[in-house]
Amino acid sequence: MLCALTVVREARRSDGVVILASHDSDLEPALDEAVDLQQAKIETMCWQPPRPNSFIYQLRCERQRLWCTRMNEEAFVASRDLTPYR
Repeated sequence: MLCALTVVREARRSDGVVILASHDSDLEPALDEAVDLQQAKIETMCWQPPRPNSFIYQLRCERQRLWCTRMNEEAFVASRDLTPYR
């Protein structure tokens, strides 16, 4: 639930972009709400399995098509933040 609230809160910023990286379809209503605000640009991201013909789940919005960036394993590993936050 915290992730959904954060998506909607950040979508209220007209100068921002919200990129949701998740496979949790329960977050799709939050995407719909974020799009309805018509403020920030809303995008999604999904992981592309290394095997060809693998199923790729992509979050969807009922109201409009969203840009989805697909990351392969190499891009995912390169994007990790390994900082030990405490």
